[in-house]
Amino acid sequence: MLNGSSKGKKFVKIIENMVAKKCTIHSVSNRFSDPKFIDNVCLSYRHDFGLLNEDEQNKVRFECKEWMRAIKNNEPY
Repeated sequence: MLNGSSKGKKFVKIIENMVAKKCTIHSVSNRFSDPKFIDNVCLSYRHDFGLLNEDEQNKVRFECKEWMRAIKNNEPY
């Protein structure tokens, strides 16, 4: 698991920026079945993503999906 709430806040900021650019949470979450999209978001979140070993990359991918799920679940708020 990644350390620090600042990293979670950074990911939330990435999603907020996507929404501000007229992407809806629904359209973004639909793209989470695309491995290339997930890796792109992870690279935006962790600039060293490509340098991480496979296990660490999978942890970042998992956390990325969990943040997306949490944001989507709270969309009405």
